[in-house]
Parts: sequence; C-alpha cells; structure tokens
Amino acid sequence: MDVINMNPNRRTMSGGVKKIIKWVAIGLAVLIIATSVVGYVPAGYVGVAVTMGSVSQTVRQEGVYVKIPFFQQIRTMEARTQKVEWSDPNTPITAASKDLQDVYILAVVTYHISAERAPRIFQTIGMDYADKKVVPLTLNAIKTHTGKYNVAEILNNREKITNDVNNDVAAQLLANDIILENVSLVNIDFRTEYKEAIELKQIAEKQVETQRYTLEKQALEAQQQVKKAEADKQAQILSAEAEKQAKILEGEGIEEFNKKITQSITEDLLKYKELQNQEKAIERWNGQYPSVVAGGDSVPLIQVPADSGSSTAGAGAAGSSENN
Repeated sequence: MDVINMNPNRRTMSGGVKKIIKWVAIGLAVLIIATSVVGYVPAGYVGVAVTMGSVSQTVRQEGVYVKIPFFQQIRTMEARTQKVEWSDPNTPITAASKDLQDVYILAVVTYHISAERAPRIFQTIGMDYADKKVVPLTLNAIKTHTGKYNVAEILNNREKITNDVNNDVAAQLLANDIILENVSLVNIDFRTEYKEAIELKQIAEKQVETQRYTLEKQALEAQQQVKKAEADKQAQILSAEAEKQAKILEGEGIEEFNKKITQSITEDLLKYKELQNQEKAIERWNGQYPSVVAGGDSVPLIQVPADSGSSTAGAGAAGSSENN
C-alpha cells in the first residue's frame, strides 16, 4: 500500500532548489556566451585572431574586442623584449676551438618579435618561436665563430667573435620576423689545464716584455748619457773658442791702444813733457847744486864749497897783488 507524503514544506523546499539551479545555469550560460563574444589583449602583447583554424593577418592591439562566439579565438603574443640566457656555470654553451679544444661560454640573448608580423610568426613558426628559432640559431652562430680561432686566440678576439655572432644571428632571425637586440658573451672559459697554460704563457710574455722594457730603458739612458757628453764637449769647445776669441780681441785691443799712443807721441809733445819735468825739478830744488852732473853733452858743474865767499875774496886779492 502506497504512502502519500502530505508534507507541504518539503514540496516548497524542492521547488526553491530547482529555481536556484535554474538561475545558476542561466548565469553560467550568459557568462559562457559573454566570454565567447569578448576578446581581450593585455598590455605589451598583440592579438592574432584565429577563426576555425584560419589565421587573420590583421593584428589586434591591446584592449577588448568582440569576436564570433565559439568559432573565433584571440591568441596573444608578447611584443616586448624577451630574453634567453645561459647563465649557469654548470650548464654553459660548449663549443670547440679551431684546434679542437673545449670552450665554455655563458651568454644572454635579447630580442622581440615584429609586432606587425605576429600573424605570420604564429602561422609559420608557432608560439614556441624562441625554442625553434632564437635558441638554435644563437647556439649555431656562437659555435661557428668560436671555431674560427685557436684556444689561445679566442680571448684576444672576443670582441670580434661577439660582433660576428650578433651580425649572423640578427640576419637569420630577421628572416623569421624576429628582431635581435643583442647577443652578449658574458663569460668565456676553458679547461683548467689550458687556463694554467695560458696563464703561464701570459706570465712569460709579461717577463719578456719587462725585460724588453728594461733593455730599451737602459739603451735610452745610454743614449742620453752620450748626448749629454756630446753636449758637454760642445759646450767646452764653445767655451774655449770664446775664451780664445776674447784673448785675441784683448791682444788686438792692447796692440791697437799702443799703436794709437805711439802715433800720438810727437817731438812737440816730447819737448813739452821735458819742460814739464824740468819745471817739476826746479820746484823740488833746495838751492844746492849737485857735486857732479853728467849726461850727454852738458858741461859738468864744479861744486862750490860752503865758504866760497872768503875764498873768492882771497883769490881776488891775490890777483890784485900779482897784477901790481
């Protein structure tokens, strides 16, 4: 015998649950439809519209777009600078030198896609363009240009290798609508034994360079000493020559002076000087005659004694008597 549930509250609760389920279903349907109709491209990205597998060549810039629900998708691709790097020393890029020695390189690559060519990139390469193009092309270029040099030449040609790698990678990525910004070879390393050999070679070269510098310095100092000796010799020669010329000039001056003096002495001058000398002698005379004065043709003078007055008188008297 069937039992009929006559509880009205239970019937009311069942009806409420059904209404809630109904509205939730309607809300989900509206959300799904709204999501299918509206597309969104975030900042720094571009959008590529794909309609049932067909790629539109029109690039969608950042912002909100209306799309065909359920049949069209907006795939976003980053248009900002992106980076691939090999920065772990435990997993570096391994290359080989020209002489087949191992070279370990840490590198960083920066690039960005050509935004207006994003549909083509999506269509021909896909979203994993970094793994398919950027990484392999960079590795190949690094290994190719490193292999052009012996291990001892790589460090000295590091700048050239970097430039060649950049030019090579840039050309190949551009062909795939990707723009290279820079390839930086952060570090180049070798095996321990080769690093030690390079270090020893550098030390030896440094020693040779030091010795060469010392020899050049000594040679320069010797040259300077020779030049100084030559300069001193020239200075002495010039000094002796100057002294000789001074003596010559001095002798010529004395000779010229004597010549002029000799030319200026005349008979009149000599007679004048003689009269001057006689005048000076008279001024110095004390009133006494010398006993004898001789010289030349002059007549000698007889000295008169001091009592010459009486003698003179006696002589006069004798003369008178004799006359008488």
